Amino acid sequence: VHSFPTRRSSDLLEAVRDAACDDGHWKAVSVSLGTSRLIDPLAVLASIHEPGQRHCYIEHPEKGIALAGAEPVLERCFAGRERFAKARDFARELFEHTIAVGQLDLPMSGPKLFCAFTFEDDEGGPFAPCTLFLPRWQVSSAEGAYVATANLLVEPDGDIEGQARRILDAYAKFSTFDYSRAGGAS
Repeated sequence: VHSFPTRRSSDLLEAVRDAACDDGHWKAVSVSLGTSRLIDPLAVLASIHEPGQRHCYIEHPEKGIALAGAEPVLERCFAGRERFAKARDFARELFEHTIAVGQLDLPMSGPKLFCAFTFEDDEGGPFAPCTLFLPRWQVSSAEGAYVATANLLVEPDGDIEGQARRILDAYAKFSTFDYSRAGGAS
């Protein structure tokens, strides 16, 4: 996995925090880096998933596409007949306040918003009628490219040094494990 440069990342996060202070609105930062070796998103999910944290795995084996995400940075649940409109409005707000950097030309790079909807408009079942979350960690494979993405929420008064350290620690963890599938297929 490519390294996440500490000095540049701190400068980026400071600039984003300044922007959040200027308009009084949180900002999401998404950093996507391609990996130099084959990784299995499901194996990565198994290693980074924390019990009790929301996670998701999506795969289309025939197309060779897989995407895993875990640990919500930002999450919203909606109910009622307007839940689809509220979900759309939240997604627009999120992406209007998101700064994406890194290797964005790679397939499946950049922030992904995971969504789940029930058939019922109202609460009452085991799941909220609508749940959306931006995961802290995303790993994808598509078209022979493997991408690790870290998403952060930057508040006007947020701890950017701690967030930069967390990204560095995660990328270090990704680089020490063998996440390839048996037989080398993805």
